[in-house]
Amino acid sequence: MKLLFVNCVETTAVGGINTAVREVGGALAHRGHRVTVVQPNLHHCPPEELYHGFRIERVRAPLADLLYGFDVLLRKDIAALYRATTPEVVHVHGIHSLFSPEAVYLIRRMDADVPLVFSFHLDVYRERFLGRLLWDAYKQLGKKMVGALTHVIAFSQFEAEMIAREFHVPHERLSVIPHGVRVMDTRKTRAPGAGPRLLYAGHLLKRKNVQAIVESLDVLVHREKVPGASLTIVGAGPERARISRLIRDRGLEAHVTLKPFLASADLVREMKRADLLVLLSNSEAYGIVVAEALALGTPCIVADSTALHEFVAEPGCFGVDYPPDFQKVARLITEVFESTAQVGPFSGKIRTWEAVGRAYERLYCRCIEGDS
Repeated sequence: MKLLFVNCVETTAVGGINTAVREVGGALAHRGHRVTVVQPNLHHCPPEELYHGFRIERVRAPLADLLYGFDVLLRKDIAALYRATTPEVVHVHGIHSLFSPEAVYLIRRMDADVPLVFSFHLDVYRERFLGRLLWDAYKQLGKKMVGALTHVIAFSQFEAEMIAREFHVPHERLSVIPHGVRVMDTRKTRAPGAGPRLLYAGHLLKRKNVQAIVESLDVLVHREKVPGASLTIVGAGPERARISRLIRDRGLEAHVTLKPFLASADLVREMKRADLLVLLSNSEAYGIVVAEALALGTPCIVADSTALHEFVAEPGCFGVDYPPDFQKVARLITEVFESTAQVGPFSGKIRTWEAVGRAYERLYCRCIEGDS
């Protein structure tokens, strides 16, 4: 098949949308499909790039930063790329930018019949006050866009229910295909030395609630007197300074290591070394880092809410109420660390990206055949 993906952000950068585009695009290219990704050139990268077996085409969008991703100058470039690729299926990713609905509008104007698939990558939480204020208005645009779509893919049952409710997507045009993992190896040998070794990996955003992990570590170290407890935080974002201050205020400098985003192989090593991955977000549309950690045999503690609730059924994943009680989180960390908790076997929610690519392939074929 000739497939055209539209990504509203930089495909080679970190982040959930980009991971999905990269991994699915690579898996489908590996299976012999011709995959092209079109995206705005947000970071002044080369206009064309062969990446993981598929082609990235970056279009100029000089007004995008001023208009929340919208750029009236896109029409010519999108039209030229569409004619050059002649796709059999178009898959647009991300509702976070006006680039996506604009691309849907332009492509549907050029071709009324091409199967048009959309992945919202939706989250219920808005970080900024202005975002919360504009969300209701933006949803109206999204509802109008739904009429142009052939099918919608969600990554969790939680996200699917949100999409159906917020954007009035009919259930017969909505499928759940969970994200995948690169490595599936649950063999685990505890690293020598003290513990428990906790790990957080991801963006340092308010909704990720990394502060709650630090507070739980404080309980472990200073109230429960577990001197070997430690936390590694991997990531970057606007909350880094606040998290650093909290670490100092709680006297945890010797127990916490802050690292930037890591290359995939380095993150795998961190996950293998960790005794527990902890994610206490107040909102997740999926929570891919949990799937990755479990697939490497590392037990997880998650907030038992939003899409993270769906991981709690997986052996080796443990839920805590939200908002988290730091004392209860600390107690659960100790219990899991001292137990012989088995990680896996898993349901179909945790599988490789190759398997996910085959699921996308089947859906695209259905769309082409008119059975979406």
